[in-house]
Amino acid sequence: MIFVGWLMVLGTSSAFAACPLPTGTAAERVDFATACLVENPADDQARRVLTFAAVETGDFDLALDTVSDGLVMHPGDADWNLLRIRVLAWQGALLRAERAFTHLPAPISELREARRLHADLAFYAGHVEEAVLRYDLVLWGDPLDHEARWNRAVLNRTLGDEVESRADFERLCREPSFKTRACAALNPPPRYRLSFSPALGVSESTTDSGALLNLDTLWPQERQVGVGVELRRRDLAGAAAINDTLLQVTGAMSMSERLSLGAGASIGPGAELAPRLQLWVDSTYAATEYVDLGLRVWYLRFQVRGALVFVPALTVSPGLWTFDLRDFIAVQSGGDVTQSVLLRVRRSLGPMFSVMAGAGIGQGADYSGAPRSTDGDHFLLTAGLGLNLTAHRRLGLDYVFRRENAAGASGDRHGLTLVWIEEF
Repeated sequence: MIFVGWLMVLGTSSAFAACPLPTGTAAERVDFATACLVENPADDQARRVLTFAAVETGDFDLALDTVSDGLVMHPGDADWNLLRIRVLAWQGALLRAERAFTHLPAPISELREARRLHADLAFYAGHVEEAVLRYDLVLWGDPLDHEARWNRAVLNRTLGDEVESRADFERLCREPSFKTRACAALNPPPRYRLSFSPALGVSESTTDSGALLNLDTLWPQERQVGVGVELRRRDLAGAAAINDTLLQVTGAMSMSERLSLGAGASIGPGAELAPRLQLWVDSTYAATEYVDLGLRVWYLRFQVRGALVFVPALTVSPGLWTFDLRDFIAVQSGGDVTQSVLLRVRRSLGPMFSVMAGAGIGQGADYSGAPRSTDGDHFLLTAGLGLNLTAHRRLGLDYVFRRENAAGASGDRHGLTLVWIEEF
Protein backbone atom coordinates (compact mmCIF):
# COMPACT_ATOMS: atom_id res chain seq x y z
CA MET A 1 0.00 0.00 0.00
CA ILE A 2 1.53 3.30 -1.05
CA PHE A 3 1.00 6.40 1.03
CA VAL A 4 2.72 9.17 -0.95
CA GLY A 5 1.31 11.62 1.58
CA TRP A 6 3.96 10.41 4.02
CA LEU A 7 6.75 12.01 2.07
CA MET A 8 8.26 15.41 2.58
CA VAL A 9 9.31 16.64 -0.86
CA LEU A 10 12.00 19.28 -0.42
CA GLY A 11 13.58 21.02 -3.36
CA THR A 12 17.30 21.76 -3.40
CA SER A 13 19.14 24.53 -5.12
CA SER A 14 21.39 23.77 -8.07
CA ALA A 15 23.33 25.56 -10.73
CA PHE A 16 20.63 24.65 -13.25
CA ALA A 17 16.94 25.52 -13.18
CA ALA A 18 14.77 22.60 -12.11
CA CYS A 19 12.41 21.06 -14.62
CA PRO A 20 8.74 21.94 -14.15
CA LEU A 21 6.65 19.33 -12.37
CA PRO A 22 5.37 16.95 -15.05
CA THR A 23 1.82 15.74 -15.57
CA GLY A 24 0.42 12.73 -17.38
CA THR A 25 0.63 9.02 -16.74
CA ALA A 26 3.28 7.42 -14.55
CA ALA A 27 5.14 6.14 -17.62
CA GLU A 28 5.13 9.63 -19.18
CA ARG A 29 6.46 11.12 -15.92
CA VAL A 30 9.25 8.51 -15.90
CA ASP A 31 10.32 9.57 -19.40
CA PHE A 32 10.06 13.28 -18.58
CA ALA A 33 12.02 13.04 -15.32
CA THR A 34 14.68 10.84 -16.95
CA ALA A 35 15.19 13.45 -19.66
CA CYS A 36 15.47 16.17 -17.01
CA LEU A 37 18.16 14.22 -15.14
CA VAL A 38 20.14 13.65 -18.33
CA GLU A 39 20.17 17.41 -18.84
CA ASN A 40 20.77 18.23 -15.17
CA PRO A 41 21.97 15.34 -12.93
CA ALA A 42 21.66 17.61 -9.86
CA ASP A 43 17.89 18.13 -10.27
CA ASP A 44 16.62 16.57 -7.04
CA GLN A 45 13.03 17.48 -7.87
CA ALA A 46 13.20 15.41 -11.06
CA ARG A 47 14.91 12.61 -9.13
CA ARG A 48 12.03 12.48 -6.65
CA VAL A 49 9.44 12.59 -9.44
CA LEU A 50 11.23 9.71 -11.15
CA THR A 51 11.28 7.70 -7.90
CA PHE A 52 7.53 8.05 -7.30
CA ALA A 53 6.62 7.45 -10.94
CA ALA A 54 8.79 4.32 -11.06
CA VAL A 55 7.05 3.00 -7.94
CA GLU A 56 3.66 3.62 -9.57
CA THR A 57 4.70 1.65 -12.65
CA GLY A 58 6.03 -1.18 -10.46
CA ASP A 59 9.64 -0.67 -11.53
CA PHE A 60 11.15 -0.85 -8.05
CA ASP A 61 14.66 -1.49 -9.37
CA LEU A 62 14.55 1.87 -11.14
CA ALA A 63 13.13 3.52 -8.03
CA LEU A 64 15.89 2.10 -5.80
CA ASP A 65 18.61 3.02 -8.31
CA THR A 66 17.25 6.57 -8.43
CA VAL A 67 17.24 6.84 -4.63
CA SER A 68 20.79 5.47 -4.53
CA ASP A 69 21.84 8.26 -6.92
CA GLY A 70 20.26 10.73 -4.52
CA LEU A 71 22.27 9.29 -1.64
CA VAL A 72 25.45 9.61 -3.70
CA MET A 73 24.62 13.25 -4.31
CA HIS A 74 23.65 13.81 -0.65
CA PRO A 75 25.39 11.25 1.58
CA GLY A 76 23.88 11.12 5.05
CA ASP A 77 20.78 13.07 4.00
CA ALA A 78 17.75 12.11 6.14
CA ASP A 79 15.15 12.50 3.39
CA TRP A 80 16.94 10.24 0.91
CA ASN A 81 17.73 7.62 3.56
CA LEU A 82 14.10 7.44 4.67
CA LEU A 83 12.87 7.46 1.08
CA ARG A 84 15.01 4.37 0.35
CA ILE A 85 13.41 2.53 3.28
CA ARG A 86 9.93 3.53 2.10
CA VAL A 87 10.60 2.23 -1.40
CA LEU A 88 11.73 -1.09 0.08
CA ALA A 89 8.52 -1.23 2.13
CA TRP A 90 6.37 -0.44 -0.91
CA GLN A 91 8.18 -3.21 -2.77
CA GLY A 92 7.21 -5.61 0.02
CA ALA A 93 10.81 -6.15 1.15
CA LEU A 94 9.89 -5.46 4.77
CA LEU A 95 12.82 -7.39 6.24
CA ARG A 96 15.30 -5.40 4.13
CA ALA A 97 13.52 -2.20 5.11
CA GLU A 98 13.73 -3.08 8.81
CA ARG A 99 17.43 -3.90 8.49
CA ALA A 100 18.05 -0.65 6.64
CA PHE A 101 16.33 1.25 9.43
CA THR A 102 18.54 -0.31 12.10
CA HIS A 103 21.62 0.92 10.20
CA LEU A 104 20.48 4.55 10.14
CA PRO A 105 22.66 6.94 12.14
CA ALA A 106 21.09 8.05 15.42
CA PRO A 107 20.35 11.65 14.36
CA ILE A 108 18.18 10.33 11.51
CA SER A 109 16.49 7.43 13.33
CA GLU A 110 15.35 9.79 16.10
CA LEU A 111 13.55 12.16 13.73
CA ARG A 112 9.76 12.30 13.97
CA GLU A 113 9.40 11.08 10.37
CA ALA A 114 11.78 8.18 11.07
CA ARG A 115 9.89 7.05 14.17
CA ARG A 116 6.66 7.12 12.21
CA LEU A 117 8.23 5.07 9.42
CA HIS A 118 9.56 2.56 11.97
CA ALA A 119 6.04 2.10 13.37
CA ASP A 120 4.55 1.73 9.89
CA LEU A 121 7.06 -1.02 9.06
CA ALA A 122 5.87 -3.06 12.03
CA PHE A 123 2.26 -2.33 11.04
CA TYR A 124 2.83 -3.61 7.49
CA ALA A 125 4.68 -6.70 8.75
CA GLY A 126 1.78 -7.62 11.05
CA HIS A 127 3.85 -7.29 14.23
CA VAL A 128 0.89 -5.96 16.17
CA GLU A 129 2.31 -5.52 19.67
CA GLU A 130 5.58 -4.07 18.39
CA ALA A 131 3.67 -1.63 16.16
CA VAL A 132 1.56 -0.43 19.11
CA LEU A 133 4.70 0.33 21.12
CA ARG A 134 6.24 2.22 18.21
CA TYR A 135 3.06 4.24 17.63
CA ASP A 136 3.05 5.08 21.35
CA LEU A 137 6.47 6.65 20.83
CA VAL A 138 5.32 8.51 17.71
CA LEU A 139 2.26 9.97 19.45
CA TRP A 140 4.28 10.92 22.51
CA GLY A 141 6.37 13.18 20.26
CA ASP A 142 3.54 14.28 17.96
CA PRO A 143 0.01 13.95 19.43
CA LEU A 144 -1.46 15.43 16.22
CA ASP A 145 -0.32 12.56 13.98
CA HIS A 146 -3.88 11.38 13.36
CA GLU A 147 -2.94 8.60 10.93
CA ALA A 148 -0.65 7.09 13.57
CA ARG A 149 -3.43 7.36 16.16
CA TRP A 150 -5.85 5.63 13.78
CA ASN A 151 -3.41 2.77 13.19
CA ARG A 152 -2.83 2.39 16.94
CA ALA A 153 -6.58 2.30 17.60
CA VAL A 154 -7.06 -0.43 14.98
CA LEU A 155 -4.17 -2.46 16.40
CA ASN A 156 -5.39 -2.15 19.99
CA ARG A 157 -8.81 -3.38 18.91
CA THR A 158 -7.09 -6.35 17.24
CA LEU A 159 -5.33 -7.07 20.55
CA GLY A 160 -8.64 -6.86 22.42
CA ASP A 161 -7.71 -3.66 24.30
CA GLU A 162 -11.06 -1.97 23.75
CA VAL A 163 -10.44 0.74 26.38
CA GLU A 164 -7.35 2.16 24.65
CA SER A 165 -8.90 1.65 21.22
CA ARG A 166 -12.08 3.58 22.09
CA ALA A 167 -10.06 6.43 23.61
CA ASP A 168 -8.22 6.92 20.31
CA PHE A 169 -11.36 6.58 18.19
CA GLU A 170 -13.20 9.11 20.39
CA ARG A 171 -10.40 11.63 19.93
CA LEU A 172 -10.30 11.08 16.17
CA CYS A 173 -14.09 11.40 16.03
CA ARG A 174 -13.60 15.11 16.80
CA GLU A 175 -11.16 15.61 13.90
CA PRO A 176 -12.85 16.70 10.63
CA SER A 177 -10.62 14.56 8.40
CA PHE A 178 -11.28 11.41 10.47
CA LYS A 179 -14.76 12.14 11.80
CA THR A 180 -16.74 9.83 9.51
CA ARG A 181 -14.72 6.64 9.86
CA ALA A 182 -13.66 7.19 13.48
CA CYS A 183 -17.22 7.81 14.69
CA ALA A 184 -18.35 4.72 12.79
CA ALA A 185 -15.54 2.70 14.41
CA LEU A 186 -16.85 3.63 17.86
CA ASN A 187 -20.01 1.65 17.17
CA PRO A 188 -19.07 -0.93 14.54
CA PRO A 189 -21.68 -3.33 13.22
CA PRO A 190 -21.68 -6.72 14.92
CA ARG A 191 -19.77 -9.67 13.57
CA TYR A 192 -21.12 -13.20 13.41
CA ARG A 193 -19.57 -16.56 14.17
CA LEU A 194 -21.12 -19.76 12.87
CA SER A 195 -19.89 -23.07 14.26
CA PHE A 196 -20.81 -26.58 13.22
CA SER A 197 -19.66 -29.62 15.23
CA PRO A 198 -20.61 -33.11 14.06
CA ALA A 199 -19.57 -35.93 16.42
CA LEU A 200 -19.43 -39.72 16.39
CA GLY A 201 -18.88 -42.09 19.31
CA VAL A 202 -18.54 -45.87 19.08
CA SER A 203 -18.44 -48.52 21.80
CA GLU A 204 -19.02 -52.27 21.81
CA SER A 205 -22.79 -52.00 22.20
CA THR A 206 -23.75 -48.45 21.17
CA THR A 207 -23.13 -45.89 18.47
CA ASP A 208 -23.68 -42.23 19.31
CA SER A 209 -23.91 -39.52 16.69
CA GLY A 210 -24.96 -35.92 16.67
CA ALA A 211 -24.19 -32.36 15.69
CA LEU A 212 -24.24 -28.89 17.22
CA LEU A 213 -25.03 -25.82 15.11
CA ASN A 214 -24.47 -22.48 16.83
CA LEU A 215 -24.62 -18.84 15.73
CA ASP A 216 -22.96 -16.14 17.87
CA THR A 217 -23.38 -12.39 17.44
CA LEU A 218 -20.21 -10.53 18.50
CA TRP A 219 -19.87 -6.90 19.61
CA PRO A 220 -16.86 -4.94 20.91
CA GLN A 221 -15.81 -5.39 24.54
CA GLU A 222 -16.17 -9.15 24.02
CA ARG A 223 -19.95 -9.03 24.23
CA GLN A 224 -21.69 -11.90 22.51
CA VAL A 225 -25.02 -13.68 22.36
CA GLY A 226 -25.49 -17.08 20.75
CA VAL A 227 -28.27 -19.47 19.86
CA GLY A 228 -27.86 -23.09 18.87
CA VAL A 229 -29.47 -26.43 18.32
CA GLU A 230 -27.96 -29.83 19.10
CA LEU A 231 -29.15 -33.17 17.75
CA ARG A 232 -28.16 -36.47 19.37
CA ARG A 233 -28.86 -40.06 18.41
CA ARG A 234 -27.96 -43.37 20.04
CA ASP A 235 -28.21 -46.69 18.23
CA LEU A 236 -28.31 -49.69 20.57
CA ALA A 237 -27.62 -53.26 19.55
CA GLY A 238 -30.98 -55.04 19.25
CA ALA A 239 -33.03 -52.03 20.36
CA ALA A 240 -34.71 -48.98 18.89
CA ALA A 241 -32.66 -45.84 18.40
CA ILE A 242 -32.99 -42.96 20.86
CA ASN A 243 -33.13 -39.38 19.59
CA ASP A 244 -32.74 -36.16 21.52
CA THR A 245 -32.77 -32.46 20.65
CA LEU A 246 -31.53 -29.48 22.65
CA LEU A 247 -32.02 -25.77 22.11
CA GLN A 248 -29.52 -23.48 23.79
CA VAL A 249 -28.89 -19.77 24.40
CA THR A 250 -25.54 -18.36 25.56
CA GLY A 251 -24.12 -14.96 26.39
CA ALA A 252 -20.83 -13.45 27.53
CA MET A 253 -19.38 -10.04 28.30
CA SER A 254 -16.07 -8.57 29.39
CA MET A 255 -16.57 -6.76 32.70
CA SER A 256 -13.05 -5.31 32.86
CA GLU A 257 -9.58 -5.88 31.45
CA ARG A 258 -9.25 -8.92 33.73
CA LEU A 259 -12.76 -10.26 34.38
CA SER A 260 -15.30 -11.72 31.95
CA LEU A 261 -18.62 -13.39 32.70
CA GLY A 262 -20.83 -15.74 30.72
CA ALA A 263 -24.10 -17.60 31.12
CA GLY A 264 -26.19 -20.08 29.20
CA ALA A 265 -29.19 -22.36 29.20
CA SER A 266 -30.41 -25.32 27.17
CA ILE A 267 -33.64 -27.27 27.14
CA GLY A 268 -34.78 -30.50 25.53
CA PRO A 269 -37.04 -33.52 26.00
CA GLY A 270 -34.39 -35.23 28.12
CA ALA A 271 -34.30 -38.72 26.64
CA GLU A 272 -31.33 -39.57 28.89
CA LEU A 273 -28.88 -38.73 26.10
CA ALA A 274 -28.76 -35.17 27.37
CA PRO A 275 -30.22 -33.20 30.28
CA ARG A 276 -33.71 -31.85 29.80
CA LEU A 277 -32.53 -28.60 31.40
CA GLN A 278 -29.10 -27.02 31.78
CA LEU A 279 -28.22 -23.70 33.39
CA TRP A 280 -24.68 -22.45 33.81
CA VAL A 281 -22.65 -19.39 34.77
CA ASP A 282 -19.00 -18.90 33.77
CA SER A 283 -16.36 -16.53 35.07
CA THR A 284 -12.78 -16.03 33.90
CA TYR A 285 -10.19 -13.90 35.68
CA ALA A 286 -6.82 -12.98 34.15
CA ALA A 287 -4.62 -13.28 37.22
CA THR A 288 -1.42 -12.45 35.32
CA GLU A 289 -0.34 -12.04 31.72
CA TYR A 290 0.04 -15.82 31.43
CA VAL A 291 -2.41 -17.24 33.99
CA ASP A 292 -6.23 -17.36 33.81
CA LEU A 293 -8.51 -18.66 36.56
CA GLY A 294 -11.99 -19.87 35.70
CA LEU A 295 -15.09 -21.26 37.38
CA ARG A 296 -18.27 -22.73 35.94
CA VAL A 297 -21.32 -23.47 38.08
CA TRP A 298 -23.53 -25.87 36.13
CA TYR A 299 -26.97 -27.23 36.97
CA LEU A 300 -28.21 -30.25 35.00
CA ARG A 301 -31.62 -31.88 35.24
CA PHE A 302 -32.39 -35.25 33.68
CA GLN A 303 -35.74 -37.05 33.74
CA VAL A 304 -35.43 -38.48 37.24
CA ARG A 305 -32.25 -36.98 38.64
CA GLY A 306 -30.15 -33.88 38.62
CA ALA A 307 -26.73 -32.59 39.54
CA LEU A 308 -24.90 -29.42 40.42
CA VAL A 309 -21.45 -29.37 38.85
CA PHE A 310 -18.58 -27.08 39.83
CA VAL A 311 -15.75 -26.75 37.33
CA PRO A 312 -12.73 -24.76 38.58
CA ALA A 313 -10.13 -24.24 35.85
CA LEU A 314 -6.52 -23.11 35.62
CA THR A 315 -5.03 -22.04 32.28
CA VAL A 316 -1.33 -21.21 31.91
CA SER A 317 -0.08 -19.89 28.56
CA PRO A 318 3.70 -19.38 28.47
CA GLY A 319 4.56 -18.50 24.89
CA LEU A 320 3.49 -21.12 22.35
CA TRP A 321 2.26 -23.57 25.01
CA THR A 322 -1.14 -23.65 26.76
CA PHE A 323 -1.81 -25.86 29.79
CA ASP A 324 -5.46 -26.25 30.77
CA LEU A 325 -6.45 -28.08 33.97
CA ARG A 326 -10.12 -28.61 34.89
CA ASP A 327 -11.67 -30.32 37.89
CA PHE A 328 -15.30 -31.51 37.49
CA ILE A 329 -17.04 -31.90 40.85
CA ALA A 330 -20.63 -33.16 40.53
CA VAL A 331 -23.05 -33.17 43.45
CA GLN A 332 -25.82 -35.63 42.49
CA SER A 333 -29.44 -35.15 43.56
CA GLY A 334 -29.10 -38.12 45.92
CA GLY A 335 -26.20 -36.48 47.72
CA ASP A 336 -23.41 -38.49 46.09
CA VAL A 337 -20.35 -36.56 45.00
CA THR A 338 -18.25 -37.64 42.02
CA GLN A 339 -15.17 -36.04 40.57
CA SER A 340 -13.02 -36.17 37.45
CA VAL A 341 -9.95 -34.24 36.36
CA LEU A 342 -8.83 -33.37 32.84
CA LEU A 343 -5.49 -31.91 31.75
CA ARG A 344 -4.96 -30.71 28.18
CA VAL A 345 -1.78 -29.31 26.65
CA ARG A 346 -1.87 -27.29 23.43
CA ARG A 347 1.14 -26.29 21.32
CA SER A 348 1.07 -23.71 18.56
CA LEU A 349 3.09 -24.72 15.50
CA GLY A 350 2.89 -21.33 13.83
CA PRO A 351 0.10 -19.06 12.62
CA MET A 352 -1.83 -21.91 10.97
CA PHE A 353 -1.44 -25.09 13.04
CA SER A 354 -1.82 -26.21 16.64
CA VAL A 355 -1.86 -29.64 18.28
CA MET A 356 -3.45 -30.79 21.53
CA ALA A 357 -3.09 -33.78 23.84
CA GLY A 358 -4.65 -34.55 27.19
CA ALA A 359 -5.66 -37.13 29.76
CA GLY A 360 -8.39 -37.43 32.37
CA ILE A 361 -9.43 -39.72 35.19
CA GLY A 362 -12.28 -39.82 37.68
CA GLN A 363 -15.73 -41.07 38.57
CA GLY A 364 -19.25 -40.30 37.45
CA ALA A 365 -18.81 -37.00 35.64
CA ASP A 366 -16.97 -37.23 32.33
CA TYR A 367 -14.68 -34.65 30.75
CA SER A 368 -17.69 -32.56 29.64
CA GLY A 369 -18.94 -32.40 33.20
CA ALA A 370 -22.24 -34.16 32.51
CA PRO A 371 -23.22 -36.84 35.06
CA ARG A 372 -23.32 -40.29 33.55
CA SER A 373 -25.73 -43.13 34.09
CA THR A 374 -22.90 -45.17 35.62
CA ASP A 375 -20.90 -44.32 38.70
CA GLY A 376 -17.84 -46.38 37.84
CA ASP A 377 -14.31 -45.23 37.26
CA HIS A 378 -13.21 -43.95 33.89
CA PHE A 379 -9.96 -43.06 32.19
CA LEU A 380 -9.64 -41.08 28.98
CA LEU A 381 -7.06 -39.86 26.50
CA THR A 382 -7.66 -37.09 24.01
CA ALA A 383 -5.78 -35.55 21.10
CA GLY A 384 -6.61 -32.84 18.61
CA LEU A 385 -5.45 -30.81 15.65
CA GLY A 386 -6.36 -27.18 14.93
CA LEU A 387 -6.03 -25.45 11.57
CA ASN A 388 -6.48 -21.72 10.85
CA LEU A 389 -7.52 -21.77 7.21
CA THR A 390 -7.93 -17.98 7.04
CA ALA A 391 -8.26 -15.14 9.55
CA HIS A 392 -12.00 -15.91 9.78
CA ARG A 393 -12.15 -19.67 9.20
CA ARG A 394 -10.93 -22.41 11.54
CA LEU A 395 -11.10 -26.16 11.51
CA GLY A 396 -10.48 -28.60 14.36
CA LEU A 397 -10.57 -32.35 14.89
CA ASP A 398 -10.60 -33.97 18.35
CA TYR A 399 -10.30 -37.64 19.26
CA VAL A 400 -11.26 -39.12 22.65
CA PHE A 401 -10.57 -42.61 23.95
CA ARG A 402 -12.47 -43.50 27.12
CA ARG A 403 -12.29 -46.68 29.21
CA GLU A 404 -15.20 -47.42 31.55
CA ASN A 405 -15.05 -49.67 34.59
CA ALA A 406 -18.60 -50.01 35.90
CA ALA A 407 -21.00 -52.86 36.45
CA GLY A 408 -22.84 -53.53 33.20
CA ALA A 409 -21.11 -50.70 31.37
CA SER A 410 -17.45 -51.62 31.18
CA GLY A 411 -15.60 -51.30 27.91
CA ASP A 412 -13.80 -48.92 25.61
CA ARG A 413 -15.26 -45.99 23.74
CA HIS A 414 -13.86 -44.00 20.82
CA GLY A 415 -15.11 -40.58 19.78
CA LEU A 416 -14.39 -38.09 17.01
CA THR A 417 -15.56 -34.47 16.89
CA LEU A 418 -15.08 -32.12 13.95
CA VAL A 419 -15.34 -28.37 14.59
CA TRP A 420 -15.86 -25.87 11.77
CA ILE A 421 -15.91 -22.15 12.70
CA GLU A 422 -16.69 -19.36 10.25
CA GLU A 423 -16.68 -15.63 11.12
CA PHE A 424 -18.24 -12.99 8.91
